[in-house]
Amino acid sequence: MVKFFFWTVGLVACVSAAGYVPTVRFGGDGAVVGLLAGCGVSLFGSWVGSIPVFLALRAGRGAVEAALGSMALRFVLVGGGAVAIALAEVVPKEPFLIWVAISYVVLLVADVMLALRCSKLTITDTKKAGPE
Repeated sequence: MVKFFFWTVGLVACVSAAGYVPTVRFGGDGAVVGLLAGCGVSLFGSWVGSIPVFLALRAGRGAVEAALGSMALRFVLVGGGAVAIALAEVVPKEPFLIWVAISYVVLLVADVMLALRCSKLTITDTKKAGPE
């Protein structure tokens, strides 16, 4: 669990560092707030969305349902958060929405790897336990 959190923070840090210069060049210094907020919304969605997968890992069953639930929960949280923040206009809207999309796709890699790990571990545990 801790490894996943550090992995996602590292991904967001790399994406933010790589996107800093283009964001400032195209949107000015104020656009950096949109970059950070967009990445933060996606990171929050990824963390909360991973809860069903961690619960399935702990239980040792329900990997497919947990993975699907995780992706749906993540989509709803990030989408809802992005719409709410964009409509509230508390950060520059264009850079914010661009960085929500970019960081969502980048963090999708970590979420899919976690879901695959969960399904692999729960399927292996099921095979070891034998037929019920």
